[in-house]
This record gives sequence, structure tokens and C-alpha cells, in this order.
Amino acid sequence: MAATFTLFPNLAPELRHHIWRKTLPEDVGPALYFYRKRGCWGPRRITKAVHGYQHANEDHNLALDFRLDLLGHDQQFDVPIFFVNREARAIARAWLDTHNISIRPQGNGGILFSRPFSSEADALYVPDDRWEDFCLEAVDRLSEPDLAGKSVDLHSSLKAVAVSDSLFQQKDVISQLPEAERWYEGLDVLYVVIGPQPGGEIGPWRCSLDGLDGGAFVWDREKEGFLFQAGSATPEKTLYHRIQTAAERGLRDPLIECDLESFKPYLPRIRFPLSQPSQFPADTSRMETPNRKRARLACQPCRERKRKCDGRDPCKMCFDFGYECQYQVRTKASQPPAPPTQAPPNVAIGLQALPRGVAGPVQSPSTSAAPSAQDGLRRRVEANSGATTVRRLGLKMDPTRAPRLNLFGWNIGSRNLSSGVPAASAIPITDITSLEHMKVLAHVYFDKLDPCYGFIDKQMFFQRLDARWSVELEPSVYDSVLAGVAALGYMFSQRNATVTELHLVQSARSILDSHIFSNSVSLDLLTGWLLRTVHLRLTDSPHATWIASSTLMHLIEALGLHTDVELDSASRFPPSAQCEPDLKRRIVGVAHHLNAWTSFDLGLSRVLFQTNDLPLPPAPKLGDYTAELIRLLPTSVSLDPSIAAEDTDLILTLSHILNGTHTQPPSVMAQTNLVLCIVRRILSQNLDMSNLAEQVLGLLRKALGCAQSMVQDCSPWHQVANVPFHIICVLLIMDTRSSLALLPEAIQTLGYVASTYDTETMREAKSTAYLLVLLHQQRRKDDLAVFSKALLDNQPESLPSQSPTDVNISEDHAWLEALVADLPSLRDTDLDEFLNTDMIAGSPLFFGA
Repeated sequence: MAATFTLFPNLAPELRHHIWRKTLPEDVGPALYFYRKRGCWGPRRITKAVHGYQHANEDHNLALDFRLDLLGHDQQFDVPIFFVNREARAIARAWLDTHNISIRPQGNGGILFSRPFSSEADALYVPDDRWEDFCLEAVDRLSEPDLAGKSVDLHSSLKAVAVSDSLFQQKDVISQLPEAERWYEGLDVLYVVIGPQPGGEIGPWRCSLDGLDGGAFVWDREKEGFLFQAGSATPEKTLYHRIQTAAERGLRDPLIECDLESFKPYLPRIRFPLSQPSQFPADTSRMETPNRKRARLACQPCRERKRKCDGRDPCKMCFDFGYECQYQVRTKASQPPAPPTQAPPNVAIGLQALPRGVAGPVQSPSTSAAPSAQDGLRRRVEANSGATTVRRLGLKMDPTRAPRLNLFGWNIGSRNLSSGVPAASAIPITDITSLEHMKVLAHVYFDKLDPCYGFIDKQMFFQRLDARWSVELEPSVYDSVLAGVAALGYMFSQRNATVTELHLVQSARSILDSHIFSNSVSLDLLTGWLLRTVHLRLTDSPHATWIASSTLMHLIEALGLHTDVELDSASRFPPSAQCEPDLKRRIVGVAHHLNAWTSFDLGLSRVLFQTNDLPLPPAPKLGDYTAELIRLLPTSVSLDPSIAAEDTDLILTLSHILNGTHTQPPSVMAQTNLVLCIVRRILSQNLDMSNLAEQVLGLLRKALGCAQSMVQDCSPWHQVANVPFHIICVLLIMDTRSSLALLPEAIQTLGYVASTYDTETMREAKSTAYLLVLLHQQRRKDDLAVFSKALLDNQPESLPSQSPTDVNISEDHAWLEALVADLPSLRDTDLDEFLNTDMIAGSPLFFGA
């Protein structure tokens, strides 16, 4: 540091970090990006793992994506503290990660800080001379040789587009937008920029939008017209009539014919950056666009598949692919209502869509709609996912070394051959192993997994197993059940994978993938898919498990298994779905359990049925504790962040779960997982759970013992990795003597699991847990050094006179106040309160004993 700044390193770390953060940019919100040229639409082949894969026709597994990552780096930031020193760089890196801003080295040796396009917040500005390319690039790309004549799915997450005022008033030009919405799925916001327009130069600046709080024209789909709603201010009268005329003339008929439900044009002004090097013209020139022949009305199949329709009956696309060509007949509504007679001046107006039968104030999409979607996703992730807890715990202790946002220890990891040789393609189950070996594996399954996930009729299973080997039968969907049971039996009997196990997994996957799009759903298909979801939860990634569990829930709804099982009659279900009501409750209950918790971990939506009724607990059976698992389901679902609950509900819920009866290790681990989720939410809200703390720690200690016994018994449930890892995190957050006393046993348990199942997943979980404990220890050492220095430097003197040390402290304090006064963002900071109160009250050393 400079010689005049030598006292700054002597400040407390908390104050230095506070000062560094105040120097970071504050405006990181929505911005404009520029559509400069074609080339953003790129083809992609759909793989077998993706929902919608067509096995019958390989040429149909194509997609065309609008690549937002190819738009360039138009949102750039100036972060000078990144180059000051190591401490400032760590603060800057944490800030960059929080706002998803990347560091890009440049050819001249410099560094560029830029944020990629956010479909939830940013808008794409299309210059006048690029409008036709923007609207027609997808159509032209589909006509190129590699995609011509093929069935291609179009995907785009673009939601907001900005154009100039002059282009908006060209009827033949702007009327192309509703049809282009077929290619840009989800595009429903249009910014009509009035006043000076931006240039297309690339440079280190950011453009954003102002004037989004004015009145609005609101598109009403039912009345087929624009309704005016006044905002906090409205534009001048001439501008109002000009925009109204352009909207009615250029958009009304195309919106009706394309039958768009949501369309939201706004009229802001651009807030130009201070560092813009070029001069902007007062307005853009009108572009000369030749009239294009296009269908004024598209058929229903073309709309659903986002294909260009020629308007014939049948159209060319339906004729080529054998679709039933149908057109939706609509009647014209009355003329739109007249605008208001007066409009106060000096604010832009906007146009947006209004749901049927709903009227209300209009909010800016950049300040309301987009943040609400982002806040909703963040709220879902932070509510129940342990990933955010780990990340925030690390950032609190050391931002430079905090673990990334990840689901550490989600399971024991994938089971691959030690030699690394992949398994061969799927083969018939009778060619994989013998009947005797299948029975051995099945007995392992029914001894270890079925008591907790009891959704298979054991007697019927062995009858069909014998029949499959005794008679030459054609392969059926029930082979996936046989292979799934055997694969899980392998997993719970051998610690290392074998070629036979991988063949069984591949065989079950191949059978299920080939039957998933069949015309009818059977109970055999449902059972096989449930076994696959269980296997994925134990061995695969969170996203793969979430997709499989969501598919499973849709299959249950398609079969009608989720309806009132108490009132089921044989006539309601086809023969392929007939089974005992108790078995149906078990299938639906286990499926709900897997889908809900996978969704919570990822912060994604769970599948909800129309009735939204949870299954009743199954009837108790000797040696079966599936009912203990399903009885946790109502409480688990109540933790959904979309369900409002009072803070006190968490304490009552925690007490209820702690007092539940759980007899076997897998059931105890499920109970502990739910308790950990509730405790994380209680601690994040700073609620008092002191009266339940010892009971919580007692359950955590019991869960650690269960994890060790499950590993010894070769029962690699996902909780043996997940629960010990998150116990460590919760103990560090509780930060009391009682909780930290349990920390050695928790670390030892996680290390035991990692040494037994030596996978990359477990090694990563173990190293992350060790890192968190190490950071916590280092933080305590740093705090202890601060207290020791404070006591050593301020020992009382025998004489009451002022010591030289006191004079130095006063001088340093005066210098510090001058420093704070020089920083505008810190002028409101109470320095005395910060130095004398916060540093002591916020120390982890004083968080309970």
C-alpha cells in the first residue's frame, strides 16, 4: 500500500472488509444487450437422457436453441479494488461470484469484468437494420441443408426485446413481432425506446432503461384491445396518441390472429453510461423493409411446434408429417375503448398484457416481474437446500476459501468398474445372469431395501421371476422390475460394482426408455420407474434424479394411482393397474418422498397433482417401517417455500418430529434429514430453539451411530453420506460447546464413510467438511489474537494520567474518522458504535456456551 495509507491495515478485518465492499459498484441490475448479427441460433442433438427423446426416429431428435451466450459482453463493470491487494481481491471475487460476473482476460493484458445475459432481467436491443434478421433468422436456419425437412424443436429463453420508437411506428415491420414469438418462446415484453437511441459499438459501458413507472396500455386478450391504465405519471398528449395509434394499427390484428395470451410493450428512455465514447443520434433512421408474404393465421399444430405455416388446408408441414391440420376460429370483438381525455406530461407509457377478468396497477417488468422470478428461485433454494447453508457458512468465515455452491455428499457417488471399462450395451435379462443368482440378489433387496421402500409384492415378484426363466417369454416391461431389484441387491451386497451389475442397470434403463412413450401406462412400468429413481438417488446426480422423480409423478397421475385409494373400484382402473390399495399408497408415498426432497435440495418445483392429496400411511406389517417414512411426508411438504407459515410453526414442527417413533437406521436417517432441514431454517431466522437443543443433539448423535452401522452392514443409503456432512455444518452454525463436542464424532463418521466408499463424491464431501472446520478454527484463532492484543495493549496504569498509548489511540481514531468522512458511502456509519459494540457482540466466541 501507499505510504500515506499505512494505518489502514491496522483496522479490524470487519471494518476493512466493510470499506472494501462500499467501493464496489451498486448498479448491477437489468441492462441492455445488443443484437448485432445473425448466428445466435444453433442446432443441438437431443440425447437419450433428455425427456422427449424419440427412439422410433433418430432424425427427429434435433433442437434449435437461441444461444444467449453468443450475444457478447455488453454489461461490463469497473472493479478497481480487484487490483489493490490480496484482501481486496478476495472481497471483489466474492462480489463477482454473487452477481454472476465473470473475469475474462484480454489480449492486451487487461481484464474484463462482464455478466452474461440474464433472461429474467435483461433486454435485447434490436437495431432497425437488424429487425428482419432477428425475426426471420430461426426460419431461415430451419431451411438450411442440415435441418431442412426434419422435425426440430425450437427453444429460446429470451423474454424482453427493445426497439426504437421509429421502428415501432412502421406497421408492416412491427406486425412481424407476434409471429416471431413462435420462434422466441416466452417473449412477451417489448421496450419501445423513445428519445436518443444507442449505437452498436462494443465497449466497457452499460446501458439501462428509465421511465418505466408511467401509465400503460394493457393488452386485454378477451376484449382484443388495449386498455389504458395511468401510472404515477403519464407522457405528453402528443406522444400518448402517437403510441396508441401505432399499437392499434401495428399490433392489434397480429395479436388476435396469433392468439397471444401475454404481451407487454413498455416505453422507456435509455439511461446512457458516463463512459460512452460515441455520440448517439437523436433518432434512428427508418429502415426500408420489403413486404414479405406470410400466413396471417397459423394452424394449431404449427403453433404448438413453432413451425412456419403457409396458411393452407392442410398446410405443407402437416401434410409432410401427417399431422391433423386444424385452424382455431375466432370472432372479432368490439372496438377497443377510447383513451382518456387528458394525460399529464413528462413520463413514458407502457403496454402490457392483462389476464382475463383482471384489472390492476401496472408494474415495470424490470423492477417487478424479473426480480420476483429470481427471488422465487433464490427463496426456494435457500429455504430447504443444504447447499446454500454450506456456501454461506464458508463465506462468513473466509470469503476467499469458501466452498462453491454445490450439494456435497448428496450420496456415496456413482458405481463404476475399478478398471474403468464401461459396461456393454443392454442385453436380455436372461442372458445376464442365472435364476439362482437373481434369487440371491432379490433376497438381499427384500431384506435391506423393501422394509423401508416396501412397494413390491414379494410373493408375486418371485412367481414372475420363476416364470421368466422357466418359459421362453418375450421380453416385457416387467423385466425392468426384475433388473432393478437385482441391481439394487448387488449394490447392497457388494461394495464395488461388477460388470453384471452394470448390465442389469443398463437393461432396466433400456426397457423403461423404450416403454415410456407407449400409449398406455401400466403398474409394471410404474414400479420399474420407481426402482430406477431409487437407484439414481443412491448413485447419480441431483438433476438426473429430479427429472426421473418428476417423470415418475406424471406416470402416477396418468395411471390415476394418486386418487382416493380408499374408494377405488376395480372398474376405475385397467387390468394393468389393478393392485391392492395398500400397495398403491406405498408406491405414491415413496414417489412423493423422492420427488419432494430432490426438489427441495435443488430449489426446483415438485410435481403437484390436481387433487393435491397426500396418500394415507400404509397398513403396518411385521418387519416393515415404510409407514414411518410416509408419516414424515405431510411435514416435509409443509416446508415448501410456496406455503406461508409463521415462525413459531417451525419450533412446533421440530418438536413434533423429534418426538416421532423411528425404529430402524434408514428411518432414523430420514427423520434426521427432516430435522436438519428445519433446524437450518430456524437458525437462518435467528429463532430461539434452546429448549430443544439437547434433544436435537441427541438425535444427531443417534444418526451418526446409524450411519456407521449402515456402512458396516453394506447398506449404502444416500443418507450415510448426506446426513453426517450436514450434521457437521449444523454443528458449526450452532457454535455452542455442546454442539462442538459432537463435532469429532461427526468428522470421524464422515471419514469412515469416505474410506469405505472411495468415490470422487465422497472425497469431495470429506475435504469440504475438513475445510469448513479448518476455517472455523482459523477464525477462532484470529479472534483470540484480537482479544489478546486488546488486553495486552490496554493494561491499566498505576497513575490515572493519560498514557502515550491513549494519545496514539486518539490520533488513530481521528485519522479513521477522517478516512470515513472521505468515503461518501460510509458517512452515515457510527464508528464508535462499530468499534466498541459490534466487534464484541458479533464475535463467535460469545455465542453461547
